[in-house]
Amino acid sequence: RAGLVNDVLVLARVGKQDTTTALDFINFLSNEREYTVWVSALSELGYIGTMLTTEYDFGLYKDFMNELLVDVVDYVGWQTLLPPNTTSTHNQSLLRASVLDFAVSFQMPSVINQALELWSNLKENGTEIKPDDRQAVYCAALHFGDETDYNFLFNMLMNTDNAAEQKRILYTLGCTREFYLLKHTLDISLDSSIVRPQDQRTVIAGVSANPLGRDLAWNFVQANFEVFNTLGFSLSSLITIVTSPFNDEFHLQEVETFFSIQQTLGASMAVEQSKETIQANIEWMENNAPQIREWLNSNFAN
Repeated sequence: RAGLVNDVLVLARVGKQDTTTALDFINFLSNEREYTVWVSALSELGYIGTMLTTEYDFGLYKDFMNELLVDVVDYVGWQTLLPPNTTSTHNQSLLRASVLDFAVSFQMPSVINQALELWSNLKENGTEIKPDDRQAVYCAALHFGDETDYNFLFNMLMNTDNAAEQKRILYTLGCTREFYLLKHTLDISLDSSIVRPQDQRTVIAGVSANPLGRDLAWNFVQANFEVFNTLGFSLSSLITIVTSPFNDEFHLQEVETFFSIQQTLGASMAVEQSKETIQANIEWMENNAPQIREWLNSNFAN
């Protein structure tokens, strides 16, 4: 089933099949529980979401994703809320973090409410949040919280020496809706006393994944390119991170103009690929956005 889902969605992405046909097909996922099947679907569904975030009908796509995810969210549950001496199956544990993260990114009300309750219990009572749940909780807390929530999570970063937790927090600092906090998050990526050089991309990726932070992240990389141009192989990854969400001619011209006057050390292939990706995104929008808009309005508009 995983291969079938992947084939259907990838064929739609490259224009070999109507995207709306693929979306109709994957409705069966609401009853699916296997990690391998879901992980194949979420990558492509996430791509569609990224492409549509600036479109008026993105709210309807969120409704679609919420409907698709609701049953599997109930299946995975929250690790933090498991009764004592109860363990998840291996499949549930693998699936939980991905599903909860997606549910938060598409603002599923029940998941957001539970995440904020777990966050409140942590802040007020020191109640531990289990590892499977943390990224979803942290991101919800920052997206729907304020500067005090950001500062609380930042202090958690400064007080942990667990590398996995550090990386998780560095990424989710980018979930805030406040531009000045997004800017601060980017700025700390250059402070080696806070962020290790190998984790800079994690910080920038977290901001770039936030639709409000895409241009901030791209502008930040341009403004500090002399610093990042010494990263070697990591520079290629960074270029991909900050340019892959773009899907319009304006950003394509910006990327082309910047790299026409800026030499890149060992990342020329990544630059060419980034331009090809943006062009492919533009063509995807031209070929798919109108039919997806019509499909969403037919199935999810009130």
